[in-house]
Amino acid sequence: MNVRLRGQFTDCPRNSSFLAMNPMNFAGFEKIAPYLTHPLVLVGFVLLLAYGIHWQLMKSGLLSQVSKKDSSLIIRLFLRYGFWLALTLLLAGFGLAACSKHLDTAKIISIDVRKTAELLSAQLNVKDQQLSAKDKQIKALTEAITALAKTGAPAASINAALQELEKGHTAKA
Repeated sequence: MNVRLRGQFTDCPRNSSFLAMNPMNFAGFEKIAPYLTHPLVLVGFVLLLAYGIHWQLMKSGLLSQVSKKDSSLIIRLFLRYGFWLALTLLLAGFGLAACSKHLDTAKIISIDVRKTAELLSAQLNVKDQQLSAKDKQIKALTEAITALAKTGAPAASINAALQELEKGHTAKA
């Protein structure tokens, strides 16, 4: 099989290890997948995967032999882009960790709506009963004052009636 690289044809054996690899083999990945939960571990795994792909590409024999001058250029490019890839993945991992931590602290607190509604309803019933009792007292006081005003009684009997009202005896007033 002929492969064209930089305008040159080179022979590549059909049974090359690079071509013989099965890219859809996920049996090994199932074993390490549970460990990839932390963002920095995931970053390291992706970096390792990227270098592994490059390593397999270099070992495969698909690339032709190059001169020492071209070899140094390739190594320099590989190291430069490898560094930038590692730095980018590292920053992305830290960003993901910070974002996850922020989202964890801003969790929504779940409440039981039924229980909360029952508590509020009970509080409203108590307040309603208190208001009803106060309304009865106001009505009784109004009736007593109206009755006192109609009788034309002397001030001493009015004071005695007010003292009875203070004690809570509305009928005697």
